Amino acid sequence: MDAAVAIGPVDNLKGKPYGHYVDSYAHASLESVLAPRKIWLKKGEIELMELNGMPCAKATVSSELPKVGELKSEFYFFIRGGKGFNINYTAKPLEFDKYRDEATRTIQSVRFESEQTTANKYQ
Repeated sequence: MDAAVAIGPVDNLKGKPYGHYVDSYAHASLESVLAPRKIWLKKGEIELMELNGMPCAKATVSSELPKVGELKSEFYFFIRGGKGFNINYTAKPLEFDKYRDEATRTIQSVRFESEQTTANKYQ
């Protein structure tokens, strides 16, 4: 693998304490992914920003996977219609900057439906 951009699973945030704020959702999602690897992220390491006119949270994380080695990932988290979405870009650390512009263009090309359409579709 040189690099990959992936859209993560859709999380139903109904009734979850972190389901109303994108930074809380990002922290909870990253914790579930990183905790088994003994990586702990502080809330200050999650950047609030806008992507395609939508509020999102962004975090860059380095980790190591057995049989794969070191990886560097950039995660973007969104909340739409009560659902949580994440898009991530992952590459080996030495390849991360090489493919970052292409990954950024790919991530910026993602468009979401209106809040109401998204809410209706996933009910």
